[in-house]
Amino acid sequence: MELVLYTRKQCPLCAEAKEQLQRLQREIPFRLIEKDIESCDAWTEKYGLMIPVVEYKGEMLGYGRIHLFAIKERLHEIHEQ
Repeated sequence: MELVLYTRKQCPLCAEAKEQLQRLQREIPFRLIEKDIESCDAWTEKYGLMIPVVEYKGEMLGYGRIHLFAIKERLHEIHEQ
C-alpha cells in the first residue's frame, strides 16, 4: 500500500502531517511517498492552497490539518471492500 503526501518546503503543516503518517505506519504498513508540489506546475495548480494533501490511489484522504483518525478509518474501509 502506498500513500502520497503532497508537500512543499517551509510548510509546518506538511511536517506535522509527515510525522503523523510515520506514526500511523507503526500500525498500518504502507509506503509513504512525498511529492513536492513545487516540482510540478500541475501539482502546484491543483494543491497549492490545500497542502499538505494525503492521497491513496488517487483518492484524497485529507488535506490541510491532517486528521489521522479519519485517514486510519478510511484505510480500514478501503481494505474491507
